[in-house]
Amino acid sequence: MARQSKPAPRTFGELRKLLAEIGDPWQPDPAISDDQRLPEFPTGGDGIYEPSDRVLPIGGVIDALKGHPPTNPDLLDVWREEGLVDKPDEAAAPKGRKRSRQTKATSAPDTGG
Repeated sequence: MARQSKPAPRTFGELRKLLAEIGDPWQPDPAISDDQRLPEFPTGGDGIYEPSDRVLPIGGVIDALKGHPPTNPDLLDVWREEGLVDKPDEAAAPKGRKRSRQTKATSAPDTGG
């Protein structure tokens, strides 16, 4: 049977007590009273309604990810290794920028001497 979890702390005092029980060295600001309630931030939803455009399409996560490959080249390489993105053909791969072999001449800095 699943173990019931404890309710979340509601005050800074309850949070301090919980942190002490689990041996966590972090502590909230000592200037805050133990009786002060912890802030509750809005989540932006009620947790009941799931917008239809946010539901995964048929085919699951993999197909949804394949349609939006990352722009980070390192992550894109990982996705290619995992088979999430097709490996490009060598001929179709973009070429690097051509660099001229000439070096630009720059003058030496004026040292005042």
